[in-house]
Amino acid sequence: MYHHKSGSQKRKQKREREQEDERMKNKKPLLQFFKKSSDRDAGEDCVDAGKVSSGIVEQDNFCNTGAIDSTSSNSVSCNKTSSPTTCAEVEESASCRISNVTEVTLIEEGMSCSLSSIGASESFESLGSLEGVNWKDPAFWPDTLRSKARECIVLAGLMSEEELLKMVQYLPKDCDGQAFSEFHLYSKSSNGCEKILRDWLRWSDGKKALYCTPCLAFSSDSSSKTGSVLCKKEGFDPTKSKWHKLYKKLPEHEHSAQHRKNYWSWRCLQKSMGGHGVDNDMQRTLAREAEKFTVLLERLLDVTLFLASRNLAFRGSSQRIGDIHNGNFLGILELVSHYDAELREHLDKVKRSQEKGKKLPAHYLSWGTQNEFINLCGQHVLNAILSERQEAIYFSLICDASPDISHTEQNVIVLRYVHRDSRSGNWCIQERFLEFFDFFQKTGDEIAGMITSRMRDHNIDLKDCRGQGYDNGANMSGRIKGVKSRIQERYPEAMFCPCAAHSLNLVGVHAASSCPEVKTFFGSVNRLYILFSNSPERWHTLTEEIAGSLHGLSDTRWSSRVEAVRPVAKKLPSILRALER
Repeated sequence: MYHHKSGSQKRKQKREREQEDERMKNKKPLLQFFKKSSDRDAGEDCVDAGKVSSGIVEQDNFCNTGAIDSTSSNSVSCNKTSSPTTCAEVEESASCRISNVTEVTLIEEGMSCSLSSIGASESFESLGSLEGVNWKDPAFWPDTLRSKARECIVLAGLMSEEELLKMVQYLPKDCDGQAFSEFHLYSKSSNGCEKILRDWLRWSDGKKALYCTPCLAFSSDSSSKTGSVLCKKEGFDPTKSKWHKLYKKLPEHEHSAQHRKNYWSWRCLQKSMGGHGVDNDMQRTLAREAEKFTVLLERLLDVTLFLASRNLAFRGSSQRIGDIHNGNFLGILELVSHYDAELREHLDKVKRSQEKGKKLPAHYLSWGTQNEFINLCGQHVLNAILSERQEAIYFSLICDASPDISHTEQNVIVLRYVHRDSRSGNWCIQERFLEFFDFFQKTGDEIAGMITSRMRDHNIDLKDCRGQGYDNGANMSGRIKGVKSRIQERYPEAMFCPCAAHSLNLVGVHAASSCPEVKTFFGSVNRLYILFSNSPERWHTLTEEIAGSLHGLSDTRWSSRVEAVRPVAKKLPSILRALER
């Protein structure tokens, strides 16, 4: 189960983060800790690394093992021990760390990455005799690549998706007459749900061959003899081979230790050059993640609007994915996930974390997120209502209160105004619910103050109020201390009109209390309904005779008793025949 951290633990971690941030701000630039070195191959420079600062993990020959995956979302590190003179200058070791999903940090404690092996300490602005070379075509690269040449290649950048798709159009057919397939431009993620662009592929118009750019730029002589054909000088020539062989060659190459090491060397040099050359792979990864969560939130919002618009309950007795009692919100998401791969993947991830007792940082399925969605939608609707009211200018105010099942007094404010529809151009009367809130005071002065304060909060000026509508209670409609009198003292144009439904209800109560015949009549109608509704057989006899049904009486709303009286008045002979049967 997930154990919440105490307040002292959270404060301690916050202080540690602040101290770490302050320490990182005061650290000196990484490149000044490295001396200039002679040109050497980048692949042979990474040697035995020291221990990680914690002293727990120890790795040897980390770079040479190729433990860096260019398509992985996990952070990777490249280590190298510094020279004695460098160690004397550096109080704390630096690190070079790249993450394809979150953020890129070049300077951290614990591990160090020597960039002098790939010419990071040398100026890449003075190119000398290398100027004018087309670094986007491997056919024009020098036979021996040194640091400055590699910098120029990195500056040229990797291929974008648009460039690769254009490249496919002019690729020649192979020896069997088959064309290159766009399928080769992408690899699949470990879960099989994402396509990852192979931006390291490049076609050479000069040599008419396909290459892996990082491997061709950073491979040593020994590795080029035993590595994939994509990192050799002759490249993959479709006139001597077949395109369909790439179905096997490309996955083998991109998962090889040599490709991972060279791809990492490319990224490491790119970052050491001060951000020259865009990290397209990282941007695409971030864009995919952003798009994925955008799609997910759209699904959640649609379900929220569906349930809220129909006044349906969201939560159940359980919050676990796959539980039949987890409520309407999670149940609908599970149903939609049968036809939506993105949502299904997210729900499976949440379900696995729940089974393991772990808590995900953000899954957007909790009741808190549901309430946040509802509040955001409610605020959007409220803004639309206030905008309509502002265009209409004049309005009437309706206010009433009623206790709910928890014995909380719920006050409601409704605005009524004339609005012109911008689409049809027709004028129509709009009666809009504004808000409800808890308010326990009962006097007219207190309620009038509450209404004035609420109108002020919504930037509604009561000078534009032309009508008030309340019930006939003394605190609301009283001539001296009622709400309508308090408001009319300041805004005399706000005319009062009592609630018609409440007035009709009072008429019925008064008639029943003052006229015994009316009370007896309603009592007979109610007993008639009870007589037939107590037995299914009797109810069936009634429906056969009158081809309809009777209605019970409401104890609170006398206006609804009209519906109970109407079928008795219209079909009394049929009801008598049903009674005889």
